[in-house]
Amino acid sequence: MADAQVLSFTEDLKAAIEEIENHGGRVVHRFSKRAFTALLPAHIAASLEHSTTKELSSLTPAEQLLIGAWRDYRERAAEPESGPRTAELVQSRNPTSDPMLAEQQRRLQAWLDALGYAPTELHTVMHGSVTAGLVFVSGPMNDLAFNNEQYRSEVAKFFKGADFLATTEPRASISFAYDNPGGHQ
Repeated sequence: MADAQVLSFTEDLKAAIEEIENHGGRVVHRFSKRAFTALLPAHIAASLEHSTTKELSSLTPAEQLLIGAWRDYRERAAEPESGPRTAELVQSRNPTSDPMLAEQQRRLQAWLDALGYAPTELHTVMHGSVTAGLVFVSGPMNDLAFNNEQYRSEVAKFFKGADFLATTEPRASISFAYDNPGGHQ
């Protein structure tokens, strides 16, 4: 049976992660200490003891916002695509087929050569924990303000990319953990 990404809730994150990993699954998105998605065999989700697919009633506004954005992304992902699939786009855009990327690669290589830096194959991969920040900038005026609907829409777009990274090569075991989303509530 195929793996499915399941939205889950828990009061004991450590025990829930351990149980999921013992069943051959892994956490993909950790929204908080109580809410996450896990990639696991579909028939396993209902039998877990330390997590449930039933939403907790005490979720914070920040947790609700992240979960809502993830659900928005998943609903859009279920809709038929009109253009090429993401994997096809990634494969078709490379320095050999795209002059803009070829120029960017040429300029980067010239800069690295000027520094005397010669990257190896090891420099094209990430090892260990890697941290990245996603910053939303808004201002005090209405036309500069980033409302919750816009925020949720942009976070849903991020989830699309994150899911691509986390599921394209399962052996990489990539997962994402989120902190308080910038005070948006």
